[in-house]
Amino acid sequence: MASEIANVLVATLSTDQNTRIAAELRINELFRTPGIVLRKYVQEHWSDSLPKFVGPLPPPDVKQRVRSLVFSGLSDTQRKIRTSSAFVLSFIAKADYPEDYPTLLSDLLSLLSSGNTSSIHGAMQVLSDFIRNELAEDQLLPVLRQLLPLLLTILAPQAGSEQHSPLTRARAVAIFRQCMTALDMVRKEHPDAVAEAVSTVLPQWLSTFHALLSTPPSADVTDPSNWDAISIRIQIFRTLDVIQQSFTMTPEVTEGFCNIIVQNLNDLMVPFRTYYILGGTNSDKGGLEPPTPVSADDPDINLSLMHLACPAMDFLGEVIRKSTKKTKVAADWTTANIGTVMTLALYWAQIPVEDEDIWEEDANAFVRDESEGVEAYTGRVASLDVVNDLLEHYPEQTMSWLWGATQNSVKTAQQLKVDGNPDWWRLLEACLCAINNEEIVEAVETSAERGTPCAFDGQALLTTVLPPILTEPGTPFLQGRAFVTASSYARLLPAPLMSQYLNASLEALESSASGIPLKVAALKAVRNFCSIPSDKPIAPLAPRVVAALAPFMSSVTEDSLVLVLEALSTVTQVDDGSWLTPDIATKIVQMLLSTYERNVNDPISLSITTDIFTFLAAAEAPGVYQAAVMATVPVLGPTIANNDGWVCCSALQILTAVFDGAKLGQLGDGVIAALGPALFTALGKVADPEAISEGCRLLTCLIRKDPAQFLAWTDPADGSTSLQRVGVFLQRLLSPDVEEAAGLATGDLLVTLFRKAGDAVGPMMGPLLEVVIKRLSVAKTATGSQSLIIPYAYLIQKDPTSVLDLLEKITLENGQNGLQVLLSSWCENAETFIGNWATRVSHAALTQLFMTQRPSLDQIRVKGDLIITAATSNVIVTRSRAKQTPHEYSQIPFKLKALKLIINVLQLNGESATLGGTNVDFDGASSNGDDDEWEDEGGGVAEAVLLSQALQFETDDQPGTGMEDEELANDPVMQIDLTKNTVSFLQECASRNVSNFSALVDQLSVEEMTVVRQAVTAGA
Repeated sequence: MASEIANVLVATLSTDQNTRIAAELRINELFRTPGIVLRKYVQEHWSDSLPKFVGPLPPPDVKQRVRSLVFSGLSDTQRKIRTSSAFVLSFIAKADYPEDYPTLLSDLLSLLSSGNTSSIHGAMQVLSDFIRNELAEDQLLPVLRQLLPLLLTILAPQAGSEQHSPLTRARAVAIFRQCMTALDMVRKEHPDAVAEAVSTVLPQWLSTFHALLSTPPSADVTDPSNWDAISIRIQIFRTLDVIQQSFTMTPEVTEGFCNIIVQNLNDLMVPFRTYYILGGTNSDKGGLEPPTPVSADDPDINLSLMHLACPAMDFLGEVIRKSTKKTKVAADWTTANIGTVMTLALYWAQIPVEDEDIWEEDANAFVRDESEGVEAYTGRVASLDVVNDLLEHYPEQTMSWLWGATQNSVKTAQQLKVDGNPDWWRLLEACLCAINNEEIVEAVETSAERGTPCAFDGQALLTTVLPPILTEPGTPFLQGRAFVTASSYARLLPAPLMSQYLNASLEALESSASGIPLKVAALKAVRNFCSIPSDKPIAPLAPRVVAALAPFMSSVTEDSLVLVLEALSTVTQVDDGSWLTPDIATKIVQMLLSTYERNVNDPISLSITTDIFTFLAAAEAPGVYQAAVMATVPVLGPTIANNDGWVCCSALQILTAVFDGAKLGQLGDGVIAALGPALFTALGKVADPEAISEGCRLLTCLIRKDPAQFLAWTDPADGSTSLQRVGVFLQRLLSPDVEEAAGLATGDLLVTLFRKAGDAVGPMMGPLLEVVIKRLSVAKTATGSQSLIIPYAYLIQKDPTSVLDLLEKITLENGQNGLQVLLSSWCENAETFIGNWATRVSHAALTQLFMTQRPSLDQIRVKGDLIITAATSNVIVTRSRAKQTPHEYSQIPFKLKALKLIINVLQLNGESATLGGTNVDFDGASSNGDDDEWEDEGGGVAEAVLLSQALQFETDDQPGTGMEDEELANDPVMQIDLTKNTVSFLQECASRNVSNFSALVDQLSVEEMTVVRQAVTAGA
């Protein structure tokens, strides 16, 4: 069809009249159909700047013909043709505006002012996309001066309500919102012009909004088959949110809109109950089915009360947050209306019958929609967010009101139940959901600890309000909410009462009569109960928890599986696993492995699974570690030997998790013999980079945990030793054929070998270090380079002479020797090394090298500072610009660069600079830039080191970067006070003029020289 369009378009330019007439008839026929074919043609053939372009390009005359035809479609009387034309014209604009289609904008504005309702609708559909994506900053303000008055004319009730449809008027508001967003984006560059535009335009629009919102909203939803009118109100609320967040509204205007929003939400309570709380399933009680939530004619325009509640609640939430800030916007209104806002929020937080139907059938949907940080933003979520805002900013008043509301909700629910009201439980459930809040829980716990009264009575909640609800029949959502709420306040429960609540949760899990909502809630409750610190009362019930979870492990998937695994993870950690037995541990492992096999491609469940394996292996109970190993290795050994890709990779992760839990020197008799053949088979053939990297981590773990057993193993198949097999693997890992990403854990493996195997590595040391250097010479990433540099740094700080002898003998194809390669890469990447241990080893090794008197070290030059040119000194060099404009760096002696790197510890005061009780003040030593300087690629040493040192004190689980573990924490290098050590180093160098120290200091920057001089004279 695309080729037919091209041929017909060409034929319209024919000199033969009959051919031209026939072609025009055909092209008009094609262009009046929904624009799927035309859309495909434009996407693939219009311009090579469009992402799906395949060619060939149409001739310019044909392009002009298409533009004219498509533009005329914007005024077609059929909405679907206007919509298709607008979509296609937006694609054309992306490629042609402004160079090849300079009249587009003026043409659209002409349509907008034509008075033709079809033309106006078509023009607005294009403008919606056009303003968002195509207008440059310098075009925006002139266009808005013409556009915004036209849009207001379309919206204004005195003319627009009769001339234009509600959907067209709603579209006008949506475009105005996009204009406000665009103005906010350019405000920093054009502050005066934007301020003028806003001050001129905004009052008129806000006045119109107020007038429109003042009409009764219930009138918009009286006809169940047509809710088009509500679309205007929804778009206004969404626009008010944008205006409030981006621009300033006066307190009077803000309070006026707060009042009108409250009135709108209050007036719509009856329709909300009719259409959403009762819905079509309760038609005998007056319920009705709401129309579809979006317009069939205009899919971007929303038509549901849920879409109205979200921006309305968002506006109130923003007012609440601003009311406690410096400006105190609407503070008086907020404090005076806490009860009103809370009443509305709880009412609109009730579970709609549609969600109830979905959740009763789909556990994953229920878990997903009820999770924190839920992506599906509903009226319920927005309303509960308002409650959270009030609790955060007005805790005492809000908690007091909520406690009263909780008590009243219980009484009201019971009366409604007696009256036969089918939704008697919903408001009480919303109230329990609102009080399941960390702010309230912390306040209640703090009051209990101090013995002071609290505005919210948590003890009464747990002893009088929740217990009757736990056994309320026929209300799974309310009953489940009681379970979850009780578990949130579990730290207040005495041991006997906690056992009762946990028993009730387990009974719900174990009962075949419990539906999805109740079982999901019970799972959450079990997870919460088991995760509290005072877990000893739970330990006796822990085996029962495992048994209750077992059936779910074999049936659930995705979000539900994550919830079950989280519950299993928390119970495994109860009382540090002292309740575990070998039999229970074996059953847990079998459940986990079975679940893993069914969900092998789920990385989230795998992450929790590996944590559980580590918890099991680290449990204090006798025999549990051995049971976990015996149940895991026989299953996963064949898996890693017979699979590649993600299956092998994930199995290796689980095995590593198990052995991570082992105590040092207690890997278990026969573990290497049982696993070794399968592991080295896998490492010899696996091609997936992630699997190779995971294999490297597993090797590292085994050597670290039990080096004696590992080194004693010999492969029964060919008699090769474990070290020989490791050497073969490393040769493969570091070969050019393997992706660099696969070798990021190499550094950890090498360092572990050097630390644990000692002299046994001697015979393979030379070839091994040579292949490391060769791989380092082609490394492309900083992390990959660090993985190969740190093992050398470790060896150098132990025995620099032997390592330097070896490096000087290594010659690469480009003529460089190994020492040149190592020092060049080291100096280039040292500022971004990650990991506390790695950065310390690097620092220690650099000081060793600086002190070493060796001619080869004095001859090597490395990358120095950025060479500042006229071009780079007058512009801020962004990262994107840096890719296009390569920087030039000076070449300086290695020892000068090493000195710069060494004194960075003092420049940034990475550790305490207190020496013997005397505080050493390194004036001028810190970076004197500001946040904007992070854009400068050539900002020098300070910025990169700041990032490095900010990272090095965090827990580090990145491969090849000096992972922290219990053993490395006790390494001698970790005990060094870097500041004192560096000051002593500088003082010794100065006193003996080591490596011509004084001459090197003269080549430092002013800041660096200041640091050195202060260090040298410290304590003198």
